[in-house]
Amino acid sequence: MGGLIINLGGGGDNKLKEKAGGNSIRRYQACNDGNCEINEDTSNNAADRLLAHRWYPGAVLRPDGRILVISGQDVDGMGTGWHGDTFEIYPRNGGLEDNLANMKMPINWNTPPTDGVDRNSRFLYPHVHLLPTGDWYLQQRNQWYVGHLEPGKSKVVKGPGPIDKRFADGGTPTTYPSDGTSFLLPLAAPYDKATVVTCGATWAYFKPGVAADPDCVMITPTDDNPVADRTKLKQLNTRIMVYCVYMLDGNLACLGGSSTGSAGYYAANAPVYQVDILDTVTMTFHGGAHATVPRLYHGVSTLVASGAIWTGGTNPQGGYMFQSDPVNSVYPAELRAEMYYPWYFDRSRPVIKSVSGNNAPHAYGSTFTVSVQVTGLNQGQEASVIMPGFSTHNQMYSQRYVRLTTQCTTPVFSATGQAVTTCTAHVPQSRNVTPPGDYLLTILDDGVPSEAVFISIGP
Repeated sequence: MGGLIINLGGGGDNKLKEKAGGNSIRRYQACNDGNCEINEDTSNNAADRLLAHRWYPGAVLRPDGRILVISGQDVDGMGTGWHGDTFEIYPRNGGLEDNLANMKMPINWNTPPTDGVDRNSRFLYPHVHLLPTGDWYLQQRNQWYVGHLEPGKSKVVKGPGPIDKRFADGGTPTTYPSDGTSFLLPLAAPYDKATVVTCGATWAYFKPGVAADPDCVMITPTDDNPVADRTKLKQLNTRIMVYCVYMLDGNLACLGGSSTGSAGYYAANAPVYQVDILDTVTMTFHGGAHATVPRLYHGVSTLVASGAIWTGGTNPQGGYMFQSDPVNSVYPAELRAEMYYPWYFDRSRPVIKSVSGNNAPHAYGSTFTVSVQVTGLNQGQEASVIMPGFSTHNQMYSQRYVRLTTQCTTPVFSATGQAVTTCTAHVPQSRNVTPPGDYLLTILDDGVPSEAVFISIGP
């Protein structure tokens, strides 16, 4: 909240006690004077470091505004310490949280699979989503469960179950390196239902020629007896390493990736350039524009306030090689960025003129008003907030789209001839729906979204 970005874990030689990447914490505070710096703690103060070295962990906002850190491995995937059986919380509050023995996962993800070649166990970058119940949806390899994660009292709430019940071992692995992405569908009042969709996975394990699985998995973990369904939705362009990023209209743009292979260096050489749009109402894909830059391993993507989606990065060869390698990977590292402009950039869009109380965070259960210039005299306006999430390795941790209960006045013409309405938007009562943090607020006028403005909710 307030422009503070936390980056934690990663690689580095854990024998270098002062600069070990694996358990270090980096802070970046936005500023207005051009002197912003990344502050990486290099002391041995245990309170300022993670309890375990975590390379490729998951990191998700908790309902209390702190960060849940889950899974990971020692030192660039080459060590023997696996942490698929633990989680931790940053910042820690002391007591039980200071001892990793109290931070056990209810299911141990460290157990290697039976295929004999998968030494990473595919528990890295697990799929993790905060549910409206306050529990967590957790997905690793090809299994899911709903868990309650608290120091000393973690437990399984629902599951575990297979991602694909047609296969005895659960089906296609979806977590790194075989490498799906997952997202929550939009949340709407009364906020008692949450559906998770996972797309993009493969049986490949660093095998560039193996085709991606076209099926997407849908599961509603808030149901009494959730079942993963792989029969209702297929990708338009089959791919792995895809980023599915919310647009301001509540639909998702799925970008980048490869039609074959897996995550990892030299493991995928078939870039997909077309943007696929998932309509979250009809649950169907349709094709969008084409990118010009391949986004393979280590590509990233995020929504910006205008409603465009920024994409950048990729280095499918080891290190940063800016020349193609015709033997292993014809695609070099990329410094070029691109912007995807959705359909609403070609429309007349509403304009947010002001937001009441926006000099402080909006409290849970409160209301605020939004003055909006609209394009007509209808009453088809609604407010939504989007947490863009945190983008790495085709995961969008903490990304969520929340439709707010909204009442708007009949638009009237202002003195300047503009049609203006005032909308009252209701902040959800529960931190589990909108965990504390910064959100993009947009007003949709008959489905056409305004440019977004930042608001804060909580703490």
